[in-house]
Amino acid sequence: MSQDLQGLDDTAPELASNEQPPPARRAGEEDVRRLIEGFVPDSEACRLVLTYLSDLIGEAHGVGAERWAITIRERLRFIAGLYFVLDIERRGVGLALDRSTLQPEDVPRLQQLAHWDIRRRPAHPVGSALSAFRFPLSAFRVLAST
Repeated sequence: MSQDLQGLDDTAPELASNEQPPPARRAGEEDVRRLIEGFVPDSEACRLVLTYLSDLIGEAHGVGAERWAITIRERLRFIAGLYFVLDIERRGVGLALDRSTLQPEDVPRLQQLAHWDIRRRPAHPVGSALSAFRFPLSAFRVLAST
């Protein structure tokens, strides 16, 4: 064992057999804002993404605080119920939209702006099909400002 690695095992506290490690720190509002700013360097696009996320959280929280979550891995994902609703990552923004709420003229515009459109996703409990769209940040900016 090299000199640099000796004694590292002594620095971590040992847990008794019935002890659990401390829970991971939950990301706060400021952590999420900084992460999104890192993913979306354009300040206007970032403002639009943060506003949209805030609106989604408000809607979901109105249904129930336990009915939504944000996960952070290589992307930030907003989940409501059993479905992802919004993904934010360096490549762009992903949205899952209920097709029954879209106007027929909206779909071609969304497909034009999106990198991909998955037409059929599993139906959610009320039975409507979801469509998932991934937008480059520049296209999300156009979409969000219209």
